[in-house]
Amino acid sequence: MRFDKERFFEDLQEKIPEVYGNDKVQELIKLVIDKHYKKVENDEIVYDDDLLLELYDMVPEMSFNEIDEYGMCLSNEMQMMIDGSYQHEYMMLGRLQQDCEYYLGYGQRSERNLWADTVQDHIHAMKRYYNQVPIKPEWLSYKDILRYEAKMTTLKSLDDLRDLLEAHDWKIYDGGTSWEIEQYSPAGEDFVFCIQHDKSLEKAVEQICEYAMNFDQEEHIAMWLEARTVDDNRMNVPSPSELVEDAKEIQGMLDELDYVLDNCTLMEKKQETDIELEEEMEDIEK
Repeated sequence: MRFDKERFFEDLQEKIPEVYGNDKVQELIKLVIDKHYKKVENDEIVYDDDLLLELYDMVPEMSFNEIDEYGMCLSNEMQMMIDGSYQHEYMMLGRLQQDCEYYLGYGQRSERNLWADTVQDHIHAMKRYYNQVPIKPEWLSYKDILRYEAKMTTLKSLDDLRDLLEAHDWKIYDGGTSWEIEQYSPAGEDFVFCIQHDKSLEKAVEQICEYAMNFDQEEHIAMWLEARTVDDNRMNVPSPSELVEDAKEIQGMLDELDYVLDNCTLMEKKQETDIELEEEMEDIEK
């Protein structure tokens, strides 16, 4: 079943008499559209500007509550249609979530119990299906997926850390005892930061988390604004408003990485703890 735009407008005209030129009503309808439809990203149901203008022209003077109630009714109908269209995606999200729970429980952290071959591939599939559905399920949030990723991830070496970073779309340039970590920001900015790990997994994780926590959005924006003063760079630097939004997105990318690294299991740290416990037991026995 596809969403019928023409029928939507016919139904609106049938329920409400035509009144034209009411700027306030147009503003109210814009709020309704933003509230109930803006987050829908499926090409078949997103309104274009011409259709929105046509909708504005058809709406009479009504109270906001009446308009909002009608908008909510249409939104519910649309949600039922979307839920049916994305049945496979919702089903897969449920299956993948169940696998995560089993992996962390009776599955004894065995990857053979996962739908995908590895933890990273499994989490990547969850994120992909989650991003595909236009209306997010109440029983699973993106933060929940990050929690599963953190709980299910065990880092044993720098190679494992590299795999995790690459799964989050970061590129690693290896300098022996240092890494240059790079990713394009949403605005197309080539965002790079460096760490000195000295071939220690724990040190690498600490430096990445420290950088993420200390990232200064205002300083980042100021750096790019200063670059705009150079004639050769002016055309390649985003506008101030784009820089502000981009800095927020970069902070989000870093926060996501920091959350997973801060809550995953490091074998290097675990081994050190085990050794300390053994030494304490030996001291007690003496």
